Amino acid sequence: MHRISQRCSDMVEEAKRGEIVDDNGANLPALVSVYEENNRRVTEFLSSKVGKLKSANSKTRVTDTVGLSRGSKAGDRVQLNRAIGGAAAKQVGN
Repeated sequence: MHRISQRCSDMVEEAKRGEIVDDNGANLPALVSVYEENNRRVTEFLSSKVGKLKSANSKTRVTDTVGLSRGSKAGDRVQLNRAIGGAAAKQVGN
């Protein structure tokens, strides 16, 4: 799951930078404001319900390097793009 999560985070960052394109090759700059608005709303909700949040580091312990390697390779093969008409388009959140 770590590799899939990392790939999804990379796609979100690409979208924020305006690097995601639609089927016609056009940039999707509207996604930047969608992420900013969503982040604002989530932060507002959490601060009203939970209070101030702190950042914390988490460490992944690897006890089986073979399993880690196989899991990373499997995560690279997972299809994250939704196929439309036989062609895959880069989309996040659908």
